[in-house]
Formats: sequence, structure tokens, C-alpha cells
Amino acid sequence: MAQVSPKIFAYALVLPIVWLSASYLMIYVLSGVELGILATVLVVYISLSVICWKFTKKFNRDFNRSEKIRLTIYFLIWSFIIRFVSIYGISETMSPDALLIAFAVVFTIDCLIITSTIFSVSKRINGFFLRENA
Repeated sequence: MAQVSPKIFAYALVLPIVWLSASYLMIYVLSGVELGILATVLVVYISLSVICWKFTKKFNRDFNRSEKIRLTIYFLIWSFIIRFVSIYGISETMSPDALLIAFAVVFTIDCLIITSTIFSVSKRINGFFLRENA
């Protein structure tokens, strides 16, 4: 019997949905709240929790190494797009060199958060859902 392979790209679509929803919430509903890096950590963690829940429910297993790598790459692509658009939005008030440095710093922090979360936290989250489904 052939095993159905997971559509990692479809799972990765959760990140921009959660990220843009959280951004809207922070800008329009909670306008006085500044979370900084904590917001990125929360968005990635919430997105990964939803993905792990759906993945474990459907496949009843943990991610394998290649799935984690693909999920990390998709998350980084989404992060790149979202950060690029948001930094481009402030481009009129900053010099091009300052924008490039700001983008590089923020994207590097995003890379560290995303990679560490997917490779360390996803195993614990999947383990939790596997025990719940057992």
C-alpha cells in the first residue's frame, strides 16, 4: 500500500495566515502593544502548533528530516516575503543602506527563530499530539 506523502507547502501556508492575522491584530486592535521579537516567536510557535496538530492527526507520526527541511525553507521564504514588504513600506523614511541593514538583521533573527523552532520544538509538539491521539 502506497503511503500518501504530506503536502508540506500546504501546511506552510499556515504561517502567512497567522502572521498577517497577528499583524492586523497588533496594528488595528492592540495598537499600543509592542512585542518585537516575541511576536515573531509566538507567530512561528502558533503556526507550528497548528501544523503539527493537523499533521499528526492525518499521518499519526512525526516529521521526518526532509519534511522539516522543506517546512523550514517554506517558512523562510514566507518570512522573507513578509519582511521585505513590511520594510519596503518604510522605505521613504530611511536610506537604502539602512533598509538593507535592517532587513538583514531582522531576517537573520527570523532564520534563527524559525530553524530552531522547527528542528527542536516540532518534535515535542508532535509528541504531545501523538500521545493525545494514542
